[in-house]
Amino acid sequence: MKKKYKIIAGALILLVALAAVISIVYKEEKITVIEIGEKKNLKETVRETGIVKSGRTISLSSSFDGEVDIFAELGDRVKKGQLIAEIDPENIENAVSQINAQISSITGQKNATGMTNPQSREIEAQKIQIENIKSNLEKAKTDMDISQELFELGGLSESEIKSMENALKNMEAELKIQEKNLGIMQKNSSAMNTYFNGQIQSLQSQKNALLSKKSKAQIFSPFDGIITSLNFSDGDFVSPQRAVAEISSSDDKTVISEIGADVAAELKEGDTVDIIYETKNTTKEFKGEIVKISDFALTRTSSLGLEEQKMIVETSFEGETYIPVGYSLDIKFTTIDKPDTLSIPKMSIFEKDGEDHILKVENGKIKIQKIKSGIETATMTEILEGIDTGDIVVAEPDNEKLKEGTRVTY
Repeated sequence: MKKKYKIIAGALILLVALAAVISIVYKEEKITVIEIGEKKNLKETVRETGIVKSGRTISLSSSFDGEVDIFAELGDRVKKGQLIAEIDPENIENAVSQINAQISSITGQKNATGMTNPQSREIEAQKIQIENIKSNLEKAKTDMDISQELFELGGLSESEIKSMENALKNMEAELKIQEKNLGIMQKNSSAMNTYFNGQIQSLQSQKNALLSKKSKAQIFSPFDGIITSLNFSDGDFVSPQRAVAEISSSDDKTVISEIGADVAAELKEGDTVDIIYETKNTTKEFKGEIVKISDFALTRTSSLGLEEQKMIVETSFEGETYIPVGYSLDIKFTTIDKPDTLSIPKMSIFEKDGEDHILKVENGKIKIQKIKSGIETATMTEILEGIDTGDIVVAEPDNEKLKEGTRVTY
């Protein structure tokens, strides 16, 4: 009897051991998986902040010093041709009066010099003297011809002829001297005239410039817009060195953003962006377009004290005229947008022997699959080779129990 019990007990032990072995062999690990869906866009956006700027801004300055009257207030909407400010022209008028006095004084000096200086009266006398010398010279030449005939006939001596020849030469030399003197006198007269006329012309130019400034005493808005800067009040003294006001067009607004140089490198002019306008009660999203990317990077210091490379990106939008200049908006820049892409979470990929791999599930077992990856977003990776639509991939392959052939359930 005891022998029978021993046989039964041994059989039970054998069955338990066999069950344990079968349990170990056929044990299934519980895993989380990803089922590869249809191809779709692989997209990544970066959200940044921007400030609304006018597409057209102009500073309005005075043309001269003076007290100002202001006819607008900061934030006012103004129309093209609307009077913004007016400068008191008293300083200009005083300067013009002084210049007029200077012109009169120089004109008087010029006239007075012309009455007492040989450059006016004695030039005429010199010309008369030269004409007299020329007349006498012609007469002397005629007499010389006659005397020469008398000399040949023996009516005059050789010494008398020589004397007449010397007198003729002296007269010719005198004519040259007086003509030279006339040239000098005329040149001096021209220089004197040039001097006085130049001074008068210079003063007249200054006067014309002042009168032109005076005509700009009133400052008008060059286009429809908004007063975005006003630097003076009624009665303040202004000068051309500082703008009286700044006007920004209410149309053609853009958003100026400073974004990381690494993000800007993925953008190009013409790209579409999503602009987000938020107030206390509403949120509206609309499209914009990148119109300009700066050609250089700026070095900025972050709140943590780290240096960052930033680039200026300008984005245009249309139709949203209610958004004020200076308002802060959020912009979603698309850095990656690739259609028809198979992709999986980056955490599903691991490296083996220097190449990317995943764990696939086939027939309830683990299969180590080599893949070829493409572009990456912050969370997803494009898979070029190694998986297809419908494949089952282990979501978290960092599990030492998962080997080639391991049975799994999910």
